[in-house]
Amino acid sequence: VLPLVSPTKPTAFSPPMIVRQLLHHKVTSILGSPAFFEKLAAYVLEKGIILPVQRNGIGGAPIFRDVAQKLIDAFPSSHIEVVYGCTEVLPISGISLKDSLRFDPDHGLPVGKKVPEIDVEIIRAHDGPIVLNAGRGLDEYLAPRGEAGEIVVKGPHVLPHYLGSPEISRLNKIVNGTEIWHRTGDAGWMDQEGNIF
Repeated sequence: VLPLVSPTKPTAFSPPMIVRQLLHHKVTSILGSPAFFEKLAAYVLEKGIILPVQRNGIGGAPIFRDVAQKLIDAFPSSHIEVVYGCTEVLPISGISLKDSLRFDPDHGLPVGKKVPEIDVEIIRAHDGPIVLNAGRGLDEYLAPRGEAGEIVVKGPHVLPHYLGSPEISRLNKIVNGTEIWHRTGDAGWMDQEGNIF
């Protein structure tokens, strides 16, 4: 069911209309942005509406603690999953919204552990392309575990290059033999248990 929402204006919608759609079509899973969910949650809480939603997937922007709590309150019987990724690779990781609140917000926004299909590393901040020559591996660029840097990923669902844009590919891809790492451009760090922030 496509919601009556413009993808370019995620908060320019009528909550009563969306609620009618959800109830009419007996929707049990919703995928959307934090802005969409925040507006819908405010309406649901204000009107005391209980929706039959069992699963919510949220991604596309940061989810801060106040919004997270509002969503948990608005969808009390729903499993709410925060999905982290980017256009070139989705998903990278995921975490239950309730679990995300267990982490200290001063450490950054938790986005969970990587999905099994990919590898995630943190490299030291580096302007410009990273070109690995013979004998030089990605290891030279890795940040020590627990330190912040840029999140890079590789795996079968990672976009290998940009069509017709070799310069953009050179800036955003790290080629290591047959491996292609994607530079997300996101600052982050990973703890000893593999949680990504």
